[in-house]
Amino acid sequence: MTEFNGRTTIPDHLWSEPDQLMQTDASLLGLGGVFHDSGCTKIFHCVIPASWSGHHICVYELLAIFIGLRVWGPILQDKRLLLQCDNSSSVILINTGRCRDKVMLGIARNIWLLCSYFNIQIKAIHIQGIDNRVADLLSRWTEIRSPYEKITSLLDDCFIEEVQIASCMFDVDNSI
Repeated sequence: MTEFNGRTTIPDHLWSEPDQLMQTDASLLGLGGVFHDSGCTKIFHCVIPASWSGHHICVYELLAIFIGLRVWGPILQDKRLLLQCDNSSSVILINTGRCRDKVMLGIARNIWLLCSYFNIQIKAIHIQGIDNRVADLLSRWTEIRSPYEKITSLLDDCFIEEVQIASCMFDVDNSI
């Protein structure tokens, strides 16, 4: 961050109830995320670019969280976000800041920078894969026949907003 925006990532007090909920998931081919906001379900799905190929699934799971925060960061500004993820390594890294993988740590630093910039307090919890069906479907979008039909059957909302992911969204600053 080149200039200080007057915000810190240290919460004023402990919180138990989040303001927002986001779920993300990754497969070896794609990423997906879902975010519920005022009667509208926002989703993203994308193929993992070739520049990110060859990493293990934990990297992709964390990358899905990063993309979700890049996409919805402005909406999440000044909120307490509960992140649901079915990858325990990503959950532990988000909550503790500890990891031995340098690639994952680089992505995590970018996540924390986004949280600092938008003043988002983030807490991650692990959920079972069966409870992460929407995000899982989004991460496997290209592998599924009739994905729109399946996604609408899983979501009760009458309005679904799909966000397109540009390749520049995958740019992670490894200098921080």
